[in-house]
Amino acid sequence: MLPQIITTGWPGYASWCTGAGNDLSCGLLMRGRPVYAWAGSAATTLATAYWVISTGRPLFMIFTYMLGHYFTLASWHGVAHLSTRATTQIAATQRETARLQAQQRAHEEADRIMTSRMASVRQRVTPLLTQIADGKAPTPKLRSQAYLLEAELRDEIRAPFFTGTSIVTSAQDARRRGTEVILLDDSGDTTTIDDRARTNAVNYVTNFLDLTQSNRVVIRLNPPRRPTLLTIVTDDTRYRLDRQGELIAESVGGQVN
Repeated sequence: MLPQIITTGWPGYASWCTGAGNDLSCGLLMRGRPVYAWAGSAATTLATAYWVISTGRPLFMIFTYMLGHYFTLASWHGVAHLSTRATTQIAATQRETARLQAQQRAHEEADRIMTSRMASVRQRVTPLLTQIADGKAPTPKLRSQAYLLEAELRDEIRAPFFTGTSIVTSAQDARRRGTEVILLDDSGDTTTIDDRARTNAVNYVTNFLDLTQSNRVVIRLNPPRRPTLLTIVTDDTRYRLDRQGELIAESVGGQVN
């Protein structure tokens, strides 16, 4: 590269020096530092002006000598600006695409869950509804099956926290014994309940339902702002579990609040 530098005649080494400085300014533009790039070009212009004046050349030579460098730097500035804008637009498009894809996956997951639940409900109610549609007399056994199925479906809607746990089976057994069991989930977001508290609460409620002889039992998962995790209210007694799922209070005179 060095042999290509013109050392004889005007401007000699000066053209290489200003060109190298201009290349550095272009590099600053590509790094997103336009102020420093043009400041470097201004410094080169001042050095050129001093050189032109000190060598006795015409002042207009400052402009003609630097014109090519200005044009090159301005071109690079435009390219850098367009590249930055394109990069910003591409990044915004990618974010929007990711958001739409996540939204689509969420909708697909919701549809899948809804389809699965509807299929589960259909599978459970079809045998019972078929018997009714066939004109079968509403025997006590058929009424009991309908009552238990209705309660099970109602629990899945009003108390999703208990769905899939041993509480479901224990609640059904208690209902068969004649106990009215009402499950309520007012927690809103069960992700705030850790696994240990969940296990303790499920085990306590399961054992309670297996042993209860009350006419009516209301089991409520409390909102997150409440100091207690869960409340059990029977005909004459109220039980409260703390946020760790442990029994902390038992009082006479049950009341849901």
